[in-house]
Amino acid sequence: MNRHITVLNLSVALTLGLSACLPAGIGQAPTPTTAAPLPTLTPAPETPAPSTAVPEPTETPALVGGLVVEQLRNAGYRFTDLPDRPVQLTDGVQPRDMSDPAGADYRISGFVEGGEALTLGDLNGDGADDAAVILTADPDGTGVFYHLFVMLSDGGEPAQAAEAFLGDRVALHALTIEAGEILVQMDVAGPEDGACCPSQPSERRYRLEPDLSLSVTLVENGLQVTYPLDYGGGVVGYAVAAQPATPWTPTGDDAPTEFGLSLPAFGQALGVPTDTPFGARIRVFPVRSFAYYGYDGELAKLQALLAEPNPDLSAYAAVPGADVVPTLPFLPTANASQVFRAQPALLSFGGERGGSEGGRGVRYLTHYAQGFVPLTRREVWYTFQGLTEDGSYYLSITFPIRIEALEEVAPLDFNPPDFLAYLQERVEVVQNAGDIQPSLSLLDSIVSSIAITFEPIPEQVIVIEPPADGAEGVQTGSIVRGTASIWPFEATLVYQVYDGSGALIGQGPITTVGDIPGPVTFEAPLTFTVAEAGLGWIEVLDLSAKDGSVVGADRVEVRLAP
Repeated sequence: MNRHITVLNLSVALTLGLSACLPAGIGQAPTPTTAAPLPTLTPAPETPAPSTAVPEPTETPALVGGLVVEQLRNAGYRFTDLPDRPVQLTDGVQPRDMSDPAGADYRISGFVEGGEALTLGDLNGDGADDAAVILTADPDGTGVFYHLFVMLSDGGEPAQAAEAFLGDRVALHALTIEAGEILVQMDVAGPEDGACCPSQPSERRYRLEPDLSLSVTLVENGLQVTYPLDYGGGVVGYAVAAQPATPWTPTGDDAPTEFGLSLPAFGQALGVPTDTPFGARIRVFPVRSFAYYGYDGELAKLQALLAEPNPDLSAYAAVPGADVVPTLPFLPTANASQVFRAQPALLSFGGERGGSEGGRGVRYLTHYAQGFVPLTRREVWYTFQGLTEDGSYYLSITFPIRIEALEEVAPLDFNPPDFLAYLQERVEVVQNAGDIQPSLSLLDSIVSSIAITFEPIPEQVIVIEPPADGAEGVQTGSIVRGTASIWPFEATLVYQVYDGSGALIGQGPITTVGDIPGPVTFEAPLTFTVAEAGLGWIEVLDLSAKDGSVVGADRVEVRLAP
């Protein structure tokens, strides 16, 4: 994880990867370099006999002063991607060199609310003020790229220690140093945003590790996760709406809603394959509609596994053979078979720094196939499948990995005479593999740090507003309005109108307005037939997509009019 560029005897850590529209070199993940060797320790001389002489008084050295703002507004900065082209600010700016087609305008960023993105505080525990500075790189294209620089006080002079890419055209709100961590609060482009108009809140806490690499705790898009920036991967938040299930499509062709984070370049600096079936992604599925989509089978597997405090996982790790080996849960469902499960282990998640929702689940290495395929590095990945304590969210995590003992690519003449024997031998390699990149311990620690920051999904609570025309009598065409505490399946509720005798005289769908997971509002005209004026009532219901049972409901008595 140590990747260093020496700047005033301090290392420069890896930045997050950039998106497109960059000048040459900016934002591309750098190649890892080998850390400098530790100095050789020489034996200490023999301890002399204690002296009886009274020592001369000595002066306590004064603490070297920390950094000041003007130093940083006129300091040099090296982008990790362009180490040979330092940026020298003057009064916070280095203008674009108009003679350089690949040049960019560099300056200290501003906040949306005003002021420069620069703050002072102790980051390495020596008592002197260090600094965090955010610079923008504007290559005169559509993008404006934001970079965080960590500057330490080296004898009172600024020395760059690390850099991290924050994103393209973010909206900065705050930059502070608290308890040795850098806190960045900003808006980034969410799943429905264009790059020009970020609206998704993002909070990032950066910590400078002893080897001068950076770790980040990210709170964004309903999730919290901590991971080392040296492993790369610009974070992308996403959300997927529920896809309608239809009788003529097989299970798996449609899916419930999900949200999460994607890290498309995670591990690439370590040579992790980029064309794996499942990339680095953290998925969260609300479980309310699992039965409708056929996901309840995987949920039941996980619930049964977690019902025991310390289940025996050895049976799951068995090598495929003539006997049927039980599978472990995996979502999203795949149009293939789970061939094996190696190195399974139970893990808890919930966030080292706390989070709204934690739980536990199982991690393992796996491979899916539809036939006799060779087992190369790209065919095996790490996964974690977990459930929150309250059972409302299903957490599915995948990371591509590199197992050195597996082949990079399959031989052109791949045709083993006994495929089962070949598979058993390869599975044993995966089961006993120790040289895995990223390491299982690192990936496990990332999983353990995850917390779901959305509130747990509560019981559905529907509230109908009293009809505005209730005094004169509710008629066909009158509007029913109200709220529901959680997003209903396919954003649809149902209204029903009853007369005083309890007879159903009208019903219909109501489309709700609002985002997952809720709350939502609803408003719809009523259609019913009543012969004469009298008392009755209106009900609004959330019905289960699986069996039509009532998930939530409200009822209001009204006077009906023809």
